[in-house]
Amino acid sequence: MLTFRVLGPLEVTGNGAPVEVQGPQRRMMLARLLAAQGQVVSVESLIDGLWDGVPPLRATGVLRTVVFGLRKALEPDRPPRTPPRLLVSAPTGYALRVPEEAVDAWRFEAAVRGTRASGTPPEAVLRQLDRALTMWRGPAYAEFSTARWAARETARLEEFRARAVEQRAQALITLGRAAEPLPDLEAQVLDHPLREESWRLLALALYQAGRQGDALAALRRVRRVLMNDLGVEPGAELRRLEADVLAQAPRLEPAAVAQPTAQLAPSVTPPSAQLTPSAALLAAPPFVGRANELGRLEEAAAVAAAGRLTLALVTGEPGVGKTRLVEQVGDVLARRGWTCVRGRCPESGGAPAAWPWTELLSELAAAGHEPLPESARVLAPLLESASAHTSHDATGGRFRMRHAVVNHLTATARTAPLLIVIEDLHRADEETLDLLAHLVDGAGAAPIMVVTTLRPHEESPGLRDALGQLARYAPVRVDLAGLSEEAVGELLRSGAPDLDEVTVRAVAERTGGNAFFVCETARLISAAGAEDALSQVPAGVHAVVRQRLARLPETAQALLRQATVLGREVDLDVLAAMTDSDPETVATAVETALDAGLLVEDGPDRVRFVHILVRDALYEEAPQLRRARWHARAGTEIQRLRPAEVSLLAYHFLAAGDRATAPRAARYAKAAAEQAAWRFAHREAARLWQEALAAHDRSEVHDERTRLGLVMGTIRALALAGDVVAARERRNAAIADAERLGDPLLTADLLSAFDVPTVWTNRRYAAKDEQVVAAAERVLRLLPPHAGEARCRVLTTLALELDGTQDDRGRQAAHQAEALARGLDRPDLLAQALNARHAHAYHRAGLALERLAIGRELLALGVRHDLAAVEVLGHVILAQAHAALAEPETADEHADAVERLADRYDLPLPGTLLGWYRAMRVSIAGRFADADTAYRRTTERLGESWMWGIERDLLHFALFCLYIQNGTLLDLAGEADEQYQRWGSNYARGKALMLLAEGHPAQARAVTSAARELPRDYLLEARLGLAAILAVSLDDREMAASVYEELLPAADCLAGAGSGVVTLGPVSHYLGELARCLGRPDQAAAHHRHALAIAERTGAPHWAEAARAALTRGGPG
Repeated sequence: MLTFRVLGPLEVTGNGAPVEVQGPQRRMMLARLLAAQGQVVSVESLIDGLWDGVPPLRATGVLRTVVFGLRKALEPDRPPRTPPRLLVSAPTGYALRVPEEAVDAWRFEAAVRGTRASGTPPEAVLRQLDRALTMWRGPAYAEFSTARWAARETARLEEFRARAVEQRAQALITLGRAAEPLPDLEAQVLDHPLREESWRLLALALYQAGRQGDALAALRRVRRVLMNDLGVEPGAELRRLEADVLAQAPRLEPAAVAQPTAQLAPSVTPPSAQLTPSAALLAAPPFVGRANELGRLEEAAAVAAAGRLTLALVTGEPGVGKTRLVEQVGDVLARRGWTCVRGRCPESGGAPAAWPWTELLSELAAAGHEPLPESARVLAPLLESASAHTSHDATGGRFRMRHAVVNHLTATARTAPLLIVIEDLHRADEETLDLLAHLVDGAGAAPIMVVTTLRPHEESPGLRDALGQLARYAPVRVDLAGLSEEAVGELLRSGAPDLDEVTVRAVAERTGGNAFFVCETARLISAAGAEDALSQVPAGVHAVVRQRLARLPETAQALLRQATVLGREVDLDVLAAMTDSDPETVATAVETALDAGLLVEDGPDRVRFVHILVRDALYEEAPQLRRARWHARAGTEIQRLRPAEVSLLAYHFLAAGDRATAPRAARYAKAAAEQAAWRFAHREAARLWQEALAAHDRSEVHDERTRLGLVMGTIRALALAGDVVAARERRNAAIADAERLGDPLLTADLLSAFDVPTVWTNRRYAAKDEQVVAAAERVLRLLPPHAGEARCRVLTTLALELDGTQDDRGRQAAHQAEALARGLDRPDLLAQALNARHAHAYHRAGLALERLAIGRELLALGVRHDLAAVEVLGHVILAQAHAALAEPETADEHADAVERLADRYDLPLPGTLLGWYRAMRVSIAGRFADADTAYRRTTERLGESWMWGIERDLLHFALFCLYIQNGTLLDLAGEADEQYQRWGSNYARGKALMLLAEGHPAQARAVTSAARELPRDYLLEARLGLAAILAVSLDDREMAASVYEELLPAADCLAGAGSGVVTLGPVSHYLGELARCLGRPDQAAAHHRHALAIAERTGAPHWAEAARAALTRGGPG
């Protein structure tokens, strides 16, 4: 078995002999994988670590070479084509799979953790830690000290080492051997002068070694260090020790020194004897049964405090104690000087998008951590409820807001370590999850600990995706099960101290150790009497809640039930108003519920249900019709008392669901949608716009203009959320309604309602929508002369509708839109017009230079005017244009920029579409099998909502071009038949080529005669290349002459590469074959020589070989 040593210089041994791992990159990669402790390290992380953020060109290929060499070093005897056992591949990266005992750092960490178990004898602790500390031969990962990942891991291991020294010292002191740890403790306080526990142990050991004066001197030294460095006094433990040393307290004598507890947990004051059992229970149940879980979170906090953001996921069923645990963590860390803030994902409706971030940022501001003015402006969507400013760039603004969140939290953490708690992540909306991922990714070197709570079986698809992304940061997972019977007994007896073991066991079995269930049962037992305990324990939490509610006065019961529609937090002013109750009645009912433990105070005029389970149990008990009436009343009173809370008002009026409140539901859902858009929560905005539209249709208000406004809001939100298919369908369905109103400006707004920049067609492939075209042309005739902006937008819409067709109206519309946009000096309109022009820059072969100029201007516009989507679009077009011009390295630079910006701005489509480009680049290198795999994987990642179902057809076309180049076209025969059945004469040339491959030239000629004219779109040059192959194969000189004339302007290009999807190789090669077919040998030779030069320049050996073979043949191909 191989063993690995990283606690000092990196060493590998196998069967007792050294294993040579040569080369700094191989050693760095091995160390990086060891630091991951068996987890997968992504390719991106490895590249970033190996080259410190400045990777070479084609870094992924270089990384594969490093992996190959490292595998050969670790498994030199592995037979060929046998999967590696140690350095294994995963979909996103690589992992090192070795047992724990094979790595000294892993064994050391396990040993230190093992000594923390409660009840471990000090002799055993001492033996285990002595063995563990001997593993250290120097600083961990010493030769990689400058690497960022190594700094984080070194800090973490150093924390364990320091803790091991302290635990060993405590064990020696407990055993009466106080003088032995003194040298190690002296070195420890020099290395870690702010570790108060090390100073405490040093002073205690000095005192017990008979050096009272030195003990006092050590305590004075730590006071100076803390005051000089931090401006704080020593903690309570050090102050108590100093007092005891001065008083020569008997408890400091060796026999009186207690063994340390396994975990740090706050002491719990026993309930007063004067309190009744139920009152004692209400006085904050003790923290029991979670010492191990608390210890794990404290360890994670220590790693964070050392300068590495740490993420912890606390999971468990409802009521199991997640909130209690994170509150305890917060208490512990706050006492250590941490800044602690918390945000809750709404447990019921009515909160704006990203609400937890609003809560915790507001909490920070209230504590004096306000953002700088420039950040405050960017953070305004999260910190303000208004949505007056909606003209910002949706793509770039979202990124800037997220970036400002990260910068503000990182700056806050520089003053003191920062704990961020986000509760109930299973209820998080998309923007909450995106901000969390952005923080974890962007603040990796900050002393921040993020703790989230969630229920394990209530994960939405969005949450599952988010957790998958967060998994690469190796979060600490704390899964809470039920409390043990011993802990249940401790919890029960905090409120009912005389309970016998039989009752404790029965409650533990019935509740499964669910902490909330146990507490509720204890309160019920206290109220009913211990003698009936067993018979009184119901079979579920909801049953307990209902049984306890039944003990309250009728008035209190009625008010509590109505309060449930307000959510977990209850505004007492609203409750009084919606129930027509006087303040005294409400106060009496609330006090009764507080005494019963169903509510807790949450401010001067607010209370909160003690747990969401209580609220849900009461809410679900009421009939739906009655709840709807309560929601209507709540909305009416909130409208009067809190009119700015539009999300809450929308929630209540929508929940009311009746015709009478429908107009208000529509009004506030619209306002809430605008607020969500301001927070860049576009999917939530789309949902609210659709709710507003449904409410409007439910009402008795028949205002078509208002309705059309709601439709347009829905369309734009859907487009910004990426659902272009649904946006277009909504738009098209509303055209007739808009035209019926006779307002061309309104119809123009509808037609251009989703004019967001896109790198892909916004309609079905080869499907011109005559309804949209006709409507656009009618509007253009009716628009008044002053409506320049509306005219520009409609011209752009018309141009995009006509791209890929033979219709010159599209090109003319694009040029007119461009001229108008320049005259209006509107960068956003110009970007749209240029995008439309680009769509028409494929109508004939050889227009790559025109597309290049468009891409350059779009890129400049995007950068100059901070239009992120336009900047990305510019890079996409430039990557495609340079690829067409056989300049792959320049194209790669722009493709890399697309990938980088798509990740930064969270734009899934451009990044996904790059999969086509990467596959094409692999095919250029002649790696046909790899290209095949890459094309298929990219297709799997795409969905119909993006590409209108064309992705399978595009895959077939790409593979057709790939297979015809490597002579395996017959492998696609079955798919070709399906394509021919689907597309008919549009696929005639493809069917003919397949028939030729099958040896049926006569049938091929017959099918070719029925072929339609080629579509004038981004695949034109590739299709012309296939047409050239077909003409030469059939010796059809008329077709050959026609194709030659069409292809000639693209003689310097790669056929099809301008699509960014597929290429058949140098156009000159096909021109040469056509020239030979036409009896022009000199022209053919010149074209083939040009093809050879292009092939060599682009690094395509198979194209070079084909060109040389053609030159050697000297006859038609």
